[in-house]
Amino acid sequence: MLKEIKINTFKCFKEIELRSFKKVNIIFGKNNRGKTVFLEAISLLFSNTNPRQIFNLLRGMPVSFPLQREIWSILFYELDMTKTIKISGKVNELEAEVEICSSASQTFPSQTQSFYPENSLFLHWKYQGKDLKAYLTYNENFLKNFVPAFSFPIIPMSPALDPFIVHFSGNLKSPILETVFHTSLGRMDVQQVSQMFGELVRKNYKNLLVNLLSELDNSIKDIELMSFNGNSIVGVKIKDKFYPINQLGEGFYRIFVLSCLFVQRTNGIVLIDEIENGIHHSIQGMVWKWLLDMSERFNVQVFITTHSWEFIINALENTENFKELQGIRFETGNEKNQEIIPVVISGEELKEMVEQNYDVR
Repeated sequence: MLKEIKINTFKCFKEIELRSFKKVNIIFGKNNRGKTVFLEAISLLFSNTNPRQIFNLLRGMPVSFPLQREIWSILFYELDMTKTIKISGKVNELEAEVEICSSASQTFPSQTQSFYPENSLFLHWKYQGKDLKAYLTYNENFLKNFVPAFSFPIIPMSPALDPFIVHFSGNLKSPILETVFHTSLGRMDVQQVSQMFGELVRKNYKNLLVNLLSELDNSIKDIELMSFNGNSIVGVKIKDKFYPINQLGEGFYRIFVLSCLFVQRTNGIVLIDEIENGIHHSIQGMVWKWLLDMSERFNVQVFITTHSWEFIINALENTENFKELQGIRFETGNEKNQEIIPVVISGEELKEMVEQNYDVR
């Protein structure tokens, strides 16, 4: 379980530190206050087994050829690539950290500069006396071949289209903490969902998933992998017929994916951006109770962001143990100091504020 975190010079955060987390953490604040960036920072801290995860933060960005190192600038506070990003945290009682710098920084390892081009990024994780170093650069030939027809090419959105060249060294090869970031931007690829479900079936979790989902929708009778146009796809039995999962509603699709992710990340962390997206207000209370149950059942720490006042009310009305819940609101300082400041609100305080109709968002 993540106990505390400190973030330096990452995206909109110059420096923030939080020393208190609960099992379930609700994050809110106005637009452009760093809610999603906070989830990204947690995800990066624990992405030592998959450094390409940083690719997710760049998708859709325009690029030019030859590719310039400025492509990495959006990762750095005030776009200053001479700085070094540092994200550190305490996992139970053990320290973990990752440092990220570009080839424009003086902290980029000098002994490797002759081997890597100017558009390189260096990531260095440390945990329990072990470390992992990763050097990332773009394969410009890949991007040229992928988007030859565009005058303003973009980094491909699909994780299967990977323009990275990555070199590793070090002995930190096991996950620091099993973590997954479920974004609100688009659906997870249906083939990825099918593979994920197949893994859970092999681990004998299928009946559990069916029971969990039927509690939210009692018309669901079964879930199977089915063949559709030559591909394996998850089929959901509603009454007496199986339907491809990608033909069902956005809310069900999202809850199904989250159910699989909770099971996969037992004893880990699930990060959920804009939890209310795709979920009808009439079942938000049920979804919240389901989320608390999944967190407890699989010992998963949860961080969620929301813009929805309605969802916050529904969540608090369906919470019994407020000791395992807290809110985190990101604010800015005064007119002279626009740096982002996190404000921690206990579960009990959050309940009282909402009862008094105080909008905490």
